[in-house]
Amino acid sequence: MAARELKERNRCFAESWQATSFSERIPAADPEKYKFIRDARDRANPYLIVDPNSILVRALTLPPGGKTVRLERLRETLMDLPLSAWPHGRVVAVGPHYGVGGRVDPTSINANMRATMAVLTALPVVVNPWPR
Repeated sequence: MAARELKERNRCFAESWQATSFSERIPAADPEKYKFIRDARDRANPYLIVDPNSILVRALTLPPGGKTVRLERLRETLMDLPLSAWPHGRVVAVGPHYGVGGRVDPTSINANMRATMAVLTALPVVVNPWPR
């Protein structure tokens, strides 16, 4: 087996183990706890605002204004949040950010949204679209 293949195999194993650890540490999503939330100010779990090049992660356990991360750091950022950031279980709200006046190309946001969804699915985290 080539060194490159072995490195990729080890990376996949490590990600799988981390996702399992995350799933064991954070309970499954509980829709009864969030199904009536209509205002972002009432949202207790993390929510993500996706733009073409980054994701703004907002959570009660993060500083006001949240934390902006690149896609490559999203998984790690979510996994590093404490249990208290997940009172409704493994669920996040996700929404696009089109900028002021919608001046951002929707194609680039849609690409980052798809990639973000792939990260969330692999963790696994339930996605609650936002805004609704």
